[in-house]
Amino acid sequence: AGSSPKPPQKYHRRLRLNISLDETSSRLDRLNLSDSGSSVSSMGRSSSQGTISPTADLDIFLLTDSTLFFRLLQAATLNEKITGTRLLNLPMTRSSKPKRKKSVLRNQLYAQLSSDIQTCKNLERRFYLVQELSTAANNDMNIKSYFWKDLDLCTVLVEDMGTYRQGTGQNNRADEIEYLIELESCLAEMFRESEHLPQRSHLLTTNSLIVLRMLLENISISPTLSTHLTRDTEIEDLCTELLDTTTKLFFEILLAVSEHPTFGTELSLSRVITQLESRFSSFSGVYSSMTERGLFLISRKSPPSTTFLLYCLFYVLEVLCRNSSRCRSLLTSSHLEDIRYYCSSPEMKVVRYTPLQTLIIERVHRLLKLLA
Repeated sequence: AGSSPKPPQKYHRRLRLNISLDETSSRLDRLNLSDSGSSVSSMGRSSSQGTISPTADLDIFLLTDSTLFFRLLQAATLNEKITGTRLLNLPMTRSSKPKRKKSVLRNQLYAQLSSDIQTCKNLERRFYLVQELSTAANNDMNIKSYFWKDLDLCTVLVEDMGTYRQGTGQNNRADEIEYLIELESCLAEMFRESEHLPQRSHLLTTNSLIVLRMLLENISISPTLSTHLTRDTEIEDLCTELLDTTTKLFFEILLAVSEHPTFGTELSLSRVITQLESRFSSFSGVYSSMTERGLFLISRKSPPSTTFLLYCLFYVLEVLCRNSSRCRSLLTSSHLEDIRYYCSSPEMKVVRYTPLQTLIIERVHRLLKLLA
């Protein structure tokens, strides 16, 4: 008699639910779900017949908009679009990335550069040192990590924003504005793609949020110009470039407090709005200038080189209009007709086939809806 066929081997599948990362934890907490004890361990277990039943685990990750992991995924998606858009402005050349330095040497070089910037009194020399810091940060994420641990250097640079916006009277004013442009570009670069560094949030909120408060105070001030300089075309062009770098820096600050992980610190959009509204008499001029700049760019179907700037402008305009009644009132009373005219049908005005195209159009529609 032939032997009877063996019954098919049964696989017990266990459902394992993984709770997503929260604001303060970097591990996944696991919750194991089983039905009436029929699941088996990851190594299998003996059945009543004495055979081993293998297992297959199904991992499910739950993400909500308040969890760290989800916010980092969102940031990575936006960063990819921004990087792709900025690359449209670069000439197609062979990439020549700088050689990686050993961590000890990199740390020493950063410490020396930080010390040089803090002690240097010559404006031209200071300009090139800050430019060197910005270039290094663009090429090496470790530099951003060192910077966000360096309260002394960060404070010095933020204080420089206020000093040179008001003018010192000791240098050529055009040179001071050029330094401001380089300085704010450097600070914006430090924010760019550093949302995963907890030390950024902690430094901004240290000593009762002193760094964040100084940043907002200085970003709210239009550069001081004497009467004869307001008619100088070189100064006018520099001030436009400064407004663009200010917009990009402000965009990074708003991202940091509203959409990026804050790692349990006191960073919040409401705090930023409170700070801005407390000095609205000065900030209203900056906000109006950003509005006019955004309308100017979108009305002329600007080239791809300005696409990232256009996104920053309408992101800032929409976020502040949505969260600040004073900003919304300013747009309604002073710019409403121009916004409705120049921002109608943004699909026809924003440069097509760029990674940020859809996001810009979305922001413009949100702004129009807020002002409807």
